[in-house]
Amino acid sequence: IETGISKRFGLSRTPIREAMRVLESRGFVVFLPFKGWRVKEVSMEEVREACVIRAHLASLSAELACQNLTSADLELLESILCDMSAALQFVDVVAYFDLNVRFHDVIERAAGNGTLTKTMESIDKMTLRYRFLSLSLSGRLKKSFNEHSRMVKAFKERDTKGAATIAKESALNSGKLLVESFFNCYPAVRV
Repeated sequence: IETGISKRFGLSRTPIREAMRVLESRGFVVFLPFKGWRVKEVSMEEVREACVIRAHLASLSAELACQNLTSADLELLESILCDMSAALQFVDVVAYFDLNVRFHDVIERAAGNGTLTKTMESIDKMTLRYRFLSLSLSGRLKKSFNEHSRMVKAFKERDTKGAATIAKESALNSGKLLVESFFNCYPAVRV
């Protein structure tokens, strides 16, 4: 892979090797001696574990954010939600996913906890591909939109417990659907 990329883009192998190490540290690829780089196979258990951790972190983030969200934050969440509705109507998974990330970025920022933000960023990078795959599954976009609508309602009502519960359920639903859809058919999947 290194040589092919090096020739294609006219780069030395050193920056390519460094980029591959970054991908390896994030769990996307593995290096096999005498074979080179390969996309890392992901087990059902790894997906379950990552989704459970993300669900609890999302719940904590929503709980902390609920009391800190400003009226401008709430307007921004409603605006993003409106755009998510449009993406849902067009079944535009890529646009919806990008909006979903922005939505949760607003919540994480409002939570006001730097350590939580860094931890969420780390787990979000780890679970990014799972979350995208989950949204591409039949019916998930609509369920996700309904969960996000309920979350905004809870935020507006300053319902800390409700917002935290919805955030956690949303992340767990996403993971559960992914595991049921992919891993019941394939014991190890490249995602």
